[in-house]
Amino acid sequence: RQIFIVLQDGLDRVEELRHKALMHDYIQPLYYLYEFCQKNGIEDLKHLTDKDVSGYIEYYKQFKGTAESFAKMIVFKTRKILFLHDKTPDFTATMWFTERFNLTLRDNPAKTIDSFYFGDISEKNRIYIQHYVKYLLVLSPKYSLPQIRALYIVAKSFTHHLENKGSRLTEISYRDIEEYVKEESTLEIQPATFNRHLSALSDFLSVMVLREKLQIPSFPFEYYYKQARRKHHDRSVPEDTIDRILTVLPNFPETIGLMFLTLYSTGLRVSEVCTMKKDSLITDGSTYWIKVYQHKLRSEKEIPIPEELYRLLRRRIDNDSSESEYVFQRHTDKSRPYTTIYFWQLMNHYLSLYEETKDIHFKSHDYRHTIATDLHTSGVPIAATRAFLGHTTEEMTKQYIDHLQGHIDVLQDEYLKENKLK
Repeated sequence: RQIFIVLQDGLDRVEELRHKALMHDYIQPLYYLYEFCQKNGIEDLKHLTDKDVSGYIEYYKQFKGTAESFAKMIVFKTRKILFLHDKTPDFTATMWFTERFNLTLRDNPAKTIDSFYFGDISEKNRIYIQHYVKYLLVLSPKYSLPQIRALYIVAKSFTHHLENKGSRLTEISYRDIEEYVKEESTLEIQPATFNRHLSALSDFLSVMVLREKLQIPSFPFEYYYKQARRKHHDRSVPEDTIDRILTVLPNFPETIGLMFLTLYSTGLRVSEVCTMKKDSLITDGSTYWIKVYQHKLRSEKEIPIPEELYRLLRRRIDNDSSESEYVFQRHTDKSRPYTTIYFWQLMNHYLSLYEETKDIHFKSHDYRHTIATDLHTSGVPIAATRAFLGHTTEEMTKQYIDHLQGHIDVLQDEYLKENKLK
């Protein structure tokens, strides 16, 4: 029955696919998946585990050589089609697809999280991780999808630690937690990140005690927290680098060029650039603003922009006849915005094509540091810079202001002259 549901989905889209591709890329892998499940007594395709998938891929390769990408593709499609097909979500499935849930306000369309996977966890532990993620998705609307994913990753990491020792969540000892925390402390991660991991693990274990009634020993996570000092990253983009990019930018596709100019001119998060909407431009005739939704903070902000950028964006919006709400749309689906990773890939690709820029590695977040530092060196108060960048605290803004030695030297000279010390 499940195989025929998946087969019918492919046949319904036959106009999109060449008949040859439908056979070789879809029907044949599906046939061998059915045959493999028959031989191995697998009765529900939604409950495939890592072991099942690996076994199927090896089985498929017996007949089709090394073309395992088709096998992986049909497993993914099968899982997704079946999960979306059910009248109610099957929370026992080993792969959940977020498309099934109404998470519009909790998702960032430029950094989509498509699924949560549980097939790499033993069945006895899997049910608890699934209950935890279900709790985060359904009962905790305060969490964004990236936050849920971060909590889910920590919970799975700790569970894998237990399974490597032959243990499980119903048998957690104080020593199990202590060993995991000490292992984490040896990893090369920032103190603040380490502390977040401990906090996430503490939250997970608390839910296991309160909701699943597991007997888990109390553990002093706070004792192991590391001191997280404010760190300057010094990530401002040198003027020479920007000049070289601007030199070749006219040769880039219009979309990529305009996205870069928006990023460079505003210091917006790259996800905010990708998800800009056509109604985001504001003007009173003399000043120009842009309104963006901050997915990270789940709030809107308005910032001033240069007139030339406003004119370029306005022209793009006016010339776009599509019904999409986004300024920068995906080629494959105009109803959805560019993804951050695709923009990053294209920028680095086009930079590599020119002698002037082939040594430049584009990092979108560096331009937020550049804007913060430029505003600071221009005398803009920290509070105003914080509001412009959309930070929640001034401490965060200070981390974006780089230590520019040239600027420090200028201030030093001014101080010495004012005090007649030079």
